[in-house]
Amino acid sequence: MVFKPFTHVARQSISKSIIHGYTQSLVAASQSSYASQTLPLKFGQSNGAPAKLQSAFGGAHSGRAAPGKDGNGSDSVSSFFAAQGQTDDKEDKKYLFSKKILWSKARHQEQQRQLLGQSPEPIAELSKSRSASLIAEDAEGAEELQALKDEAAADEAIVEEAIEEEPANEETLVVAPVEEGLQSESSEATNSFNVQLKSLHEQGRWEEVTVLFQHVMGQGMKADVTTYNLFLDSVVRLGPRYISQVIDVHSAMLHEKLTPSTTTYSILINFLAQRATRSSKIATQLKRDARRSGVLLEAKKQELHEIQDEAALNYALQLFYEAAEARIERAFPVAIYRVLIEACAKNGRTEDMLNVLSHMELHGLTASPDMVKSMLKAWGKAGDTRALTETFNSWRYTDAAMNESIMAERYQIYSELISGYMVSGDIPAALTFLEKVIDISHEHDRLEWLKQTVIEGFVTLGDIHSAQKWMQQLDVHAISNDWLASVSTRLVDQGELQFASQLYNRIDLSSTEFKNQYARESLAENQCALLAYYIRNNEIEMARQTWSDLYSGEETAGPNPTIAVTFVRALFNHGCSNEALVILSQFSRYFLEARVPNGESTHDNYLSTDSKRLILQDMYEHMIVYLSHAGLLTPSIALDIAGFSFSKCEALSIQVSRRVLELLPTQRILGLIPEQLSLVLELQFGVLRSEQISTEDSNKFATMFELAMTFGYPVNSHQGRILEAGANILAQSNPELLQKWKLYSQRMNTPTMYQAAPVSEHAREIAEDPYWEKIDARTSDAIDEILSRSKYTKIADLKRMYRRTRSTKRTLRLTTLAEIISAASRGTPHQNADFIDEIVKNAKIDMPWMPQYTVLRTGWSELLNAMVAAQLALGRRDKASAYHEEMLNMGEVPTANTYGLYIVHLKGIHQTYDEASEAVSIFQRALSEGVTPTPFLFNAVIGKLAKARRVDDCLFYFALMRSSNIKPTSVTYGTMINALTRVGDEAFAEELFQEMESMANYKPRAAPYNSMIQFFITTKRDRSKVLSYYNRMLALAIVPTSHTYKLLIEAYATLEEPDMAAAEAVLDSIHNSGIKVESSHHAALIHAKGCVLHDVNAAIAHFESVPELGITHDSTLYQALLECLVANHRVAETPRWVQDMATKGIAMTPYIANTLIHGWTLEKNIEKAREVYETLGNANGTVRREPSTYEAMTRAYLAVEDREGAKVVANEMMGRGYPTAVVARVLDLVRMSEPVAA
Repeated sequence: MVFKPFTHVARQSISKSIIHGYTQSLVAASQSSYASQTLPLKFGQSNGAPAKLQSAFGGAHSGRAAPGKDGNGSDSVSSFFAAQGQTDDKEDKKYLFSKKILWSKARHQEQQRQLLGQSPEPIAELSKSRSASLIAEDAEGAEELQALKDEAAADEAIVEEAIEEEPANEETLVVAPVEEGLQSESSEATNSFNVQLKSLHEQGRWEEVTVLFQHVMGQGMKADVTTYNLFLDSVVRLGPRYISQVIDVHSAMLHEKLTPSTTTYSILINFLAQRATRSSKIATQLKRDARRSGVLLEAKKQELHEIQDEAALNYALQLFYEAAEARIERAFPVAIYRVLIEACAKNGRTEDMLNVLSHMELHGLTASPDMVKSMLKAWGKAGDTRALTETFNSWRYTDAAMNESIMAERYQIYSELISGYMVSGDIPAALTFLEKVIDISHEHDRLEWLKQTVIEGFVTLGDIHSAQKWMQQLDVHAISNDWLASVSTRLVDQGELQFASQLYNRIDLSSTEFKNQYARESLAENQCALLAYYIRNNEIEMARQTWSDLYSGEETAGPNPTIAVTFVRALFNHGCSNEALVILSQFSRYFLEARVPNGESTHDNYLSTDSKRLILQDMYEHMIVYLSHAGLLTPSIALDIAGFSFSKCEALSIQVSRRVLELLPTQRILGLIPEQLSLVLELQFGVLRSEQISTEDSNKFATMFELAMTFGYPVNSHQGRILEAGANILAQSNPELLQKWKLYSQRMNTPTMYQAAPVSEHAREIAEDPYWEKIDARTSDAIDEILSRSKYTKIADLKRMYRRTRSTKRTLRLTTLAEIISAASRGTPHQNADFIDEIVKNAKIDMPWMPQYTVLRTGWSELLNAMVAAQLALGRRDKASAYHEEMLNMGEVPTANTYGLYIVHLKGIHQTYDEASEAVSIFQRALSEGVTPTPFLFNAVIGKLAKARRVDDCLFYFALMRSSNIKPTSVTYGTMINALTRVGDEAFAEELFQEMESMANYKPRAAPYNSMIQFFITTKRDRSKVLSYYNRMLALAIVPTSHTYKLLIEAYATLEEPDMAAAEAVLDSIHNSGIKVESSHHAALIHAKGCVLHDVNAAIAHFESVPELGITHDSTLYQALLECLVANHRVAETPRWVQDMATKGIAMTPYIANTLIHGWTLEKNIEKAREVYETLGNANGTVRREPSTYEAMTRAYLAVEDREGAKVVANEMMGRGYPTAVVARVLDLVRMSEPVAA
């Protein structure tokens, strides 16, 4: 027969069952563990029982630790409960069903022995009956169910007879009228005011309620309890930051000698309990993040400190006990009991939890499933399996548990019971209960859910082996993705990466689950944990991949500030500073745009923009301080991060500003560009406004002030206002600054020669075209359409259409003429130079400039801009400057791309021009004329700097580009990578390469791959790396170029061990790709045979066989052959081949000359070396010599100790106008050869 204990008891009191230790469940009774032992307690006695299991309201020593007390309870509250016992003459009736369960310990133990001797049977109480009961539907069960219902009705009558309840106990908090008997007399004015407040309150205009209340109270009106209730509820709904803002309202009521009503207490307790629960959750999360990543931002530290000092739950309980003492018959809405029990459970206050529960039951209210779940969690966390079991048993026989419509809640409670057993370490109890449920239930998905609870328990206990075994038994179709992510997160935090990764890889990212925010947040949490793990273990590549998934994945909630800072710190620690700044900038934009939950239950559930800016500022300041302590903070990095803070948050603290300024001595300040100076001025001005100004602060600002005036900042600009304010602050210590500012203001307000003639605002607003009658709109439209389809239209067609139009005494639109000029300047501009001049000459006749017409201003601006670009393409910089000057006189400036053309066409000026320095000057001029840079302009200046190997400057402009929110293009990355490989910076080059490949708008190009391949051939000599980049090209469907194949041949032929068969096989690959085999490919093979394998005869044979393959001998092939001869000390044979070159009309190149000069130098034949050197000159002797040629010849003279000859060569080089860094290399050779004085 199935044993069914206590089926005759209808409604047991959960609190009393726990306190007095009545029967255990069948499951617990079937185990011989401490969890199945019942303490034989008598009601009202405390001997031999733990404090928390004594009667909750049994007297002064009941075990309740009231807020602010020493744990012995409050005397006044004790008196209240003593009085309660005296006033209620139906005590025996109230606890009638409690007394029914007080059986003897001997009988209890005897029944346990009987149960242990029987085979386990399904739990009858867990049957799937459609009745309100959980008892199995057999005859005996049906009889017991009826008896249970009858006793429940009888018990309810007893309770109703014993307790005078309030008229209504509603779950929702409503500002209700004050209880009868407590309402003091209110004036008519107060009543009228209350009606007004109530109207605003009902409309959700809570802020207006608070403002109006404070205003009226300030005028001396007396408020009543209803007034305060409306005000209090409005304050709560606005989401106060500090609980004191709410507690103070209660204090004000007491000061006014007003007695708080149940509504008042309900509002206060609800707010404080919810606040305590939320604070506990936030504190747990903050501590977990700190353990996980080792990072806790300053604002988060402050928040955690505030939470720990808040004591919201203490206040809530104090008010609860105060309210219970004030009115014996007072009962709260169920919602209040629920949030208070949840808060107590969350914070481990089990004694107070029982007191609240007892008070609720005292007034005839039963625990809801949510309350039961909270209590089960609390007992599990406390490791109290006895209380856990009895809480569950008590709930099983309540009306709520017998309600079949709450099947989901029922299984949630099962889950909490299993979880509590697991967390407490009582694994047999958990598994036995699960087994019983499985035996009687056909809810497949819910049973799988309970198994998942077991797995979670094993993970919590650290029993990973058991967790894995149970995981194998789960139905894969019943596992949710958010559960996988949650368990994976816990495993990662425990360092169990292998099992965690298995679960993470099982997550289906295409699932519709991720439309749910909870699932997205669960996945994001998992990815954050993985990222933190990889960072802790210095696995930066895996960290990059995980960050990419977290930041870019559509199915994830995205990164949070803490993990972003952790990743950025890791990148800096691994030397990837540029990537770190990019990540920091990307996250900043993402964070400001994202909808970030604020974790509070207020009318606005998302962080405001101001709140997000404060968080970002905290991030930036943390990074500056961290990098400073780590010795990684350079001036450029500091300025970048400070720039982020000002652009995103418009602020930076004084302490952090000083850290940045300490990195900028006077010499460094003088090297700043306008944008950097603007930022540094902001920082220094912020310091000046503080109370502690040092002499160094004043001197630095004075230096910045002088530099700013040279940049010509407008007086009315933000920078101008900072300069004026700073000069006024320092007026006493440095009066000259203020005087200089006044002179500067006067000068800047005086019109210059570049300003357009004054035009009235009315005149400048004329919109029509004064020459519209002359315009051939149809032809203009036709040409615009032709040029929009193709930029390389036949210029002959455009000429014909243009001249035909003018023959009819009409003309084309100015914007169309600008497009024609742009088209004509492409390809072969010299053939169209006259046509270009013809267009602008006729335009000045047909449509003279009139500044008051908007159409003409726009048209002439585009036309002259096109002319500047065309003249640059033609190499006529003087004419370009003239048209540029015309634009300035009109009040216009060329576009940024035109300034880029200024830089691109620098090569045509003079062969020895310092192009890099001139490029920087052009860029600075563009900025000074108010031009907003474009990617093309940045690429142009970076390209020139890269060619000059000025890598630091390249990095500066690259950083400036990104700080200006201009996305680098694949050309930018290619140029930067090329520059870095030239100076051997492998780490940074690879860092930028990875960044390039990961950017959203990446357009694959071969050039960056070629740069990296060449770097690993010439510098690192690592064939595996070469092939790795080559394969990456192929994987991205990037077609190798002719240069790629040439490098591939060199990789096979020159790197250890040479593989000539593979090198020659590359020629077949070139044929198959459709690319023409070029001389450079054969030159690579010739060089390899002669210089690497030292088989000169094979090299010569290959050279001579090239014409048979359809390749004409050129300087590239001769260079390879001559290098072979020199490398094998056969320079004496070179004149024959040099003569052969001359016979074929192939000119000597600087690179061939360098090889020959080096060869003859080895033979100590300076005359032959000089002869080769002279072949690169013409009448002036300077045309084709390059810096390397001068260096080779200087070394030749020094090798034969001819210092005078070396000086002559060096002096000639100095006259060529090369950059100082280039000339210094040769001058150092001469200087070091000087004899040392004795």
